[in-house]
Amino acid sequence: MSTKTFYKVPKFLFYTLSFTFLFFLSIFYHVKLQSYAQSTSSFIFTAAGDYGADGNAPQVLTAMNPLSSSSNFNLALGDLNYAELSPESAWCDFVKNNVGQDFPFELIAGNHEDNDPSPNSIDNFAACLPDRVGNITGVYAKEYFFDYPQASPLARIIMIAADLNIDGGLYSYTSGTTHYNWLVQAIDSARASGIRWIVVGMHKNCTTMGIKNCAISTDLQNLLVDKKVDLILQGHDHNYQRSKQLSLGPLCPGIAESVYNPDCVVDDGADNQYIKGTGSVLAIVGTGGASLTDVSTADPESGYFAKWSGSNDQPTWGFLKVSATDTQFFAQFVPVSGTFSDTFTITDSGLATPTPIPPAPTNSPTSTPPPGNITVSSQINSSSNDAEENISTGGVNINSSDLELGTDGTTNQIVGMRFTGVAIPKNATIINSYAEFEVDEVSTDAASVTFWGQAADNPVAFTTGSLNISSRPPTSSSVVWNSIPSWNTVNVKHQSPNLNSIIQEIVNRPGWNSGNSLVLTASGTGRRTAEAYDGEIPAAVKLVVTYSVGPTVTPTPTPTIDPFAPTPTETPSPTLTPVPTETPLPTPTPNVISLNPLADSYVKSSSANSNYGTRVNLSVDGSPVAITYMKFDLASLAGRSVQSAKLRIRTESDISSSAQTIKSVGSTSWTETGINYNNRPAVGSGISIFSAPTANTWYDIDITPEVVSHLGQLMSIGFDQSSSNGMFFSSRESANKPLLIVTFN
Repeated sequence: MSTKTFYKVPKFLFYTLSFTFLFFLSIFYHVKLQSYAQSTSSFIFTAAGDYGADGNAPQVLTAMNPLSSSSNFNLALGDLNYAELSPESAWCDFVKNNVGQDFPFELIAGNHEDNDPSPNSIDNFAACLPDRVGNITGVYAKEYFFDYPQASPLARIIMIAADLNIDGGLYSYTSGTTHYNWLVQAIDSARASGIRWIVVGMHKNCTTMGIKNCAISTDLQNLLVDKKVDLILQGHDHNYQRSKQLSLGPLCPGIAESVYNPDCVVDDGADNQYIKGTGSVLAIVGTGGASLTDVSTADPESGYFAKWSGSNDQPTWGFLKVSATDTQFFAQFVPVSGTFSDTFTITDSGLATPTPIPPAPTNSPTSTPPPGNITVSSQINSSSNDAEENISTGGVNINSSDLELGTDGTTNQIVGMRFTGVAIPKNATIINSYAEFEVDEVSTDAASVTFWGQAADNPVAFTTGSLNISSRPPTSSSVVWNSIPSWNTVNVKHQSPNLNSIIQEIVNRPGWNSGNSLVLTASGTGRRTAEAYDGEIPAAVKLVVTYSVGPTVTPTPTPTIDPFAPTPTETPSPTLTPVPTETPLPTPTPNVISLNPLADSYVKSSSANSNYGTRVNLSVDGSPVAITYMKFDLASLAGRSVQSAKLRIRTESDISSSAQTIKSVGSTSWTETGINYNNRPAVGSGISIFSAPTANTWYDIDITPEVVSHLGQLMSIGFDQSSSNGMFFSSRESANKPLLIVTFN
């Protein structure tokens, strides 16, 4: 007996100690995992709505568990329980059993929690799944926000119960209401605090290609888009939808219900990559477990979406997982049942840091300047702020020791220059502006280049990604530097022509703010070689701008006085000049409007009944015959005095050196999705002849007479050629939409 007793006791102790050791080891591992996931420089969150307690909800919640997802918290986007479990605490226990007892499962009410019906009272759900992030402002589960991570916030998460009846009243976010104003303050205070990312979550929808309608109001939707909220999260429609990047502007004053306006799209999301600050991305994630509903590509609002899944199209349950750093949101739809998946990124190159790196050197006024002329400058201050792109290959070099304007040897290239901290107030009047280059190599051959700006509010730095310069949307305005004088002496500085039209267009953008960055590009023929940042930092390219925020002050023509000094606007005092000259009236600043095609398509003789209206490219060929058609609405130009009208198109990889002809088309009754070779309208006389021999390049074609003859009307044009060497260029369905750029008084 003593032997057996001696044997049993150690075995019992062995198992007891082993269990204890493994238990504490698992706790240690869990703490280490959580500590890693909650790094102050990055974090992960998940989001979904419309859960329930049966179907696929258990799989979704289990996959959300931080031991699987590494998530720091989940945003539950409403419609928590569908009365499968009662009372509310039973559903809370169901959630905690799957995601973990202490996992922050942050709630916002949905319509199934509307009016607090038992067993779906939002107050009861909030009691058993309380806030565990710990620093919220507002009323949890109804209207609140928190900054994360708390110690050094990267993001503000705002949750609102839009269009829900709670606490005896409607949470309405129409313009001017208390809730609307609260949301404006929550967004604006985050930006003022230097918080980089803003996420707004709610249950109900407005724009959707599913079965729901606009419940939250277009006021709320347009507020979020106008504020360029980085990511908008919704549930309610039981499907997944990821939008294109949306933004308001002159041609998109607001996103309306049940119509599609392509001018509200700034990035079609086809490459799954968005640039922060350009617009807003909407994700509807009603896939938390409840039965799915349909999506419809026939819905007019489907034009706003890049990816989708529903009960009738790749039905899949899952959740959105977002990995956040100071420079990027990497979002992934994680499927738990079904085959659909999606990933996308929103990338920022650190432009919105609370303490941005100041340009060197720069003249940045810290307060609104008084009326008069103010001069500021910004010099390229990092390797990623000047770059060269090989036009033939699309390769980009951000470490060159010099910048060849025009060609580098036999290589045609585009030079990109990004200027940070440009301290020009929005809508300031640009008086004078130029880029200053320092000569790196002597060059005397004939050279001419054209400058463009990037049509962006706050463009990001250059990368080595293919076509990273040429793929950026250009401004409507451009400036040609013809017959550049010889650069005969190294280290001598040369100034570009006046760049006012480009800079004015940029600072007039709706999203421009003083201190933003701007990009200039240059391409052309011949060669002029300037210093780059990586060659000689003090000699890097500099942008110099003189502006006024008051009445425009005309520089005095007297050569002995500073050309930028203000002169009186009243009748000048008598001077010793023998013959006083009359102060010339300022030349009226012309207006510029850019119009995308109302419709575009091409037809092919080899497929006479086929329609190509939804293609992202357009074709012109002589054999087999391919004719491109475009239609523009010129109603906004009625009664205008047009100075010029240029059609801007971007070539693709299939190019032609042959002459292309733009011709008038008498009929405007054709439709984008109905036109084919057999029913095509006849093309008439030629308007303009052009060639576009370089791939992935923007070309401007003058069609002023045709536009002038159609002011206030619809205008159709056609592209054809006789050569069998055809070409493709981008359509309005692509990210590089054709533009009709009209200058008028």
